[in-house]
Order: sequence, then structure tokens, then C-alpha cells
Amino acid sequence: MEPIHILNLPEDILYDIFKYFQCNNIHRGLFDGTRYEDTTNRQTVKTARLVCRLFNQLASRLLCPSIQVRIDHDSLDFLTKVSESIFVAESVYSIEIVLDYRPRELAEDLLRFGNHRARQLITNVHNECEQNINMWERGGYGIEIPDYPYSDYRQLMDYCSEMHSAWSGYAAAENNLAEDAISLEKLEIFRQGHREYIQKHEEQFQLITDGSFVNRLVSAMSGMSHCASVRFVDCEDCYSIPSNASPLTFRDDTLEFSRFMTAPLSWRDINRLDGGAENVSAKLLWELPIALHNAGLILRSIFIRRFPHPNWYPVNYPAPWTNLSAACQHLSEFHLESIILRGSSKPFDPLLGREQALIEQYMGAVLSSEALEVIVISFQDIDTIASLYRPSTYYRAGLLPEAINWPRIKRLDISHISFSQVELENFCSGLGYKIEDIRLCYMALRSGSWAGILDMLRERAAKKRQSCKYLYELTGGELGQQNTRLIEESRDYVNGVRVTENPLMGRSYST
Repeated sequence: MEPIHILNLPEDILYDIFKYFQCNNIHRGLFDGTRYEDTTNRQTVKTARLVCRLFNQLASRLLCPSIQVRIDHDSLDFLTKVSESIFVAESVYSIEIVLDYRPRELAEDLLRFGNHRARQLITNVHNECEQNINMWERGGYGIEIPDYPYSDYRQLMDYCSEMHSAWSGYAAAENNLAEDAISLEKLEIFRQGHREYIQKHEEQFQLITDGSFVNRLVSAMSGMSHCASVRFVDCEDCYSIPSNASPLTFRDDTLEFSRFMTAPLSWRDINRLDGGAENVSAKLLWELPIALHNAGLILRSIFIRRFPHPNWYPVNYPAPWTNLSAACQHLSEFHLESIILRGSSKPFDPLLGREQALIEQYMGAVLSSEALEVIVISFQDIDTIASLYRPSTYYRAGLLPEAINWPRIKRLDISHISFSQVELENFCSGLGYKIEDIRLCYMALRSGSWAGILDMLRERAAKKRQSCKYLYELTGGELGQQNTRLIEESRDYVNGVRVTENPLMGRSYST
């Protein structure tokens, strides 16, 4: 009788063993040593796939639960290969789409492009070197010393200053003429970078506008039976000097400097561009969910790191909100981390107008699903950090509460928003009666009373669970500018702990 060994175990037990080593980090696709480091767990899974056919089948299903995709052909090619491998495709549960974009306005204007990159040489690369130099100078005082010599960082700072000076002189000169051979050499570096940027812009622009990016993405996801979640992120490919090589690589390696010159812009940087720029990649926020729905795929989770400034939407493209609403009817989870309302060369009017109408139409469509169980929304405006906690800067709820009907809601986390009493009552009336987790932060009541709203939340909180986890920085009504004691009593009242009478009932408030 042969001795029992691991291959004699039932497949479900073997799968559970491999699952212990599953790596939940996002798979970055085409490996780049400067941006991606394989984890021990994923390496274990990859090694197990080489042992035998059974191990390959089981371990492949745990290889990459989330894959990151960029708006380029190489990234789409990699995703297609994953979808064509049956067992690896089964491992994918989520797709993360990087929306960093190269605006047309920089591709069409060398001067604007050069001004932007020259500014980045100082604000990004030069300043990053300066931070490392400061760490060197403070070494021995509990500050970690950088990995590379002090002189390397100093040389790169000098190089950035020289490049910036050469471009600034060219931009300021009459007829944009360079004065000497050294300046001409440096200017040619900018021109070459611009030519490469144009190529990458055209690739992104065509992929988005002709629909091929969405079509190929949907086609690949059709082969991933467990994939029902999409994450929209930006600020992933903003340039920083490599951490695993000498900083002088930036100066001496043509490919590294090209990576800087051709790097896409985050939505925040697009928003801040002098003269403005159209954010074409924003349309993927609605085009992808609609395309997935049209292909018969079910979308259960959407995550958005940053909602773009409404001024730079590609409004010439139709946005069929009814179709988006239909695409999101099975949505059970929605996350929004932040929103860009200000910091643009065009002002944002916080009152109901074209800008807010666009935001409300999108949010209203996505949040129309009655299957929603988890909602985490922060209207935190990352471009107004100084006034981050001023109620006057909070996003106004407007018509959004009228679209809400969430009978299955279990977790509600919302912040940086202001309501009138009627708006907040409409919002609460759309909530189900089994909420297990309530978190309300940086919320302002512009008019009316909190008292009735506390009663509505208390009725809807799941019993004996202390559902109201967090009430913080609530203002307006009976709470005034911020009454910590009353806020704590309000939380206990909603939870049914210690406080049995509504602490705000009968209190005066300003209208």
C-alpha cells in the first residue's frame, strides 16, 4: 500500500491550503521593477503552479485577484492573455483602471508642454532630491539616511536647475530662439520628449474615443467568470525618481528621462493646467459600466478614487444616465474617496448649476440600485485642504437624496456634505431598517433640526449591534458649530445605549 501524500488530499482541501498563500495586492500587469515588487505569497503560488497539473489548476485560481490596466495597448494585450488562460482568468475578481491621461492640449503646443515639464523638474524631481539631501544632513538624529550618496542628489538638483533655466530662457526669448549650443542641446531633449508624448497621447486618445479600450476590456472581462468589480484610480503613474537605482539614472539614462517626459497626468494635475485641458478619460466612468451591462455582465462593485472636476468633462460626448442606471441595478457596493470641485482655472459654483447637475446625474444613476449594501462616500475636495473642515465648503446634497432607496443597506459612511433638514430627511427615509454600520462625519445641516433625523436613524439601526459607529464634526441645528457632548449623546441615542430620550428634542436651533 502506497503511503498517503499531499496529492491524495481532496481538491477542496488542497485549494484551501493554497488559498492561505493568496496575495490580495493588485497585480500590475507587465512587471516594472521600479513600481512593482512580487510578494512572497504570490511567489509561493507561482511556484506551486510548476509542480504538476493539479497544482497548476488549483494555484492558478489564486494568482491575481485584482489586475491593474492602463490606457495603452500593452496593458490590454496582457489582460487579453490572462482572460485566455482559463484557470488564471478564474482568479480575477476585480479590474483596476488607471485613468491618468495625456491631454491633447499639451500634445498640440510645445511651449505649454515644455512649461509644464520644466515646472515638474523643480516641483517633483528637484524637490524630491532636496528632501533626500535634508535627510542626509540630519542623519544620526533618528532620520534614516538615503541609499545613495549625497553628491548624487546634489548633481541631479543642479541638472534639473540647468534644464529648467534652459527652457525658461527659450520660452522668454523673442521668437523662441536659443542662445548657445548647450541650450540647443537641452532644448532638443524637450522636443524629443514632446514627440514621444504626442505618440502616447494619440494612442490613449484613439483607444478611448473609438471605443476600442472599453470593447477590449469588456471582451477580456467576459472570460473572467468571477470578475464583477471595477476600480477607477488616477495618480498612479505620476513620475518619481526610481528608488532602486541611483538618482543620476534620471540624468544619464535616456529611457528614464523619457519616462518622465511622457508620463501621463493625474486628474488633479489636468485640473490645474494653465489654460485648462479636456479630461477625455473621465467618460470611462460611465462608458465602461454601460458596456459591461450591454454585454450581459453583472457589475456588483464600483470604486472611484477621485471624481473629476465638472468643468473638464468631455461634455460633447453624450452621457446616457438612464443606461448607466440600468447598468448599476445589481450594484451592492460603491466607494467614492474624494472629488475635485475647486483648484481649477475655471471656478466651481457650489450652488445647483451645470457643474453640480453633472455630478448629481452620475451619482444618482450609480446609487439608484436597490441592491446596495455598502456605501462609502467622501465629498472631500482634495484641492481645498486649508478649508477642508469648513462647513461652507462642503458639497451640497441638492437633488441627490430624492433618488435614494436602499432597503438592503448595511454600511453607510458619508462625509464632507451639507444638507437642509428636508434633504437629510429624504435621504434617511430611503434607508432600510437593518443598518449595521453608520458613520457620519463632517456633515453640516444648513437649516432646520437634527432631532427628527436622530429618530429616523434610531429606527433603522440594526438592534443590539451599536450600529452608529461614528458621528464626528456634525454642525448646524441644535449642534451649533460643534457640540462634542451632544454629538456623543446623539450617537448613544441612535444605538439605544445609555440614552433613551432624544437629547436634541426641544432644544432651540437657528433656522
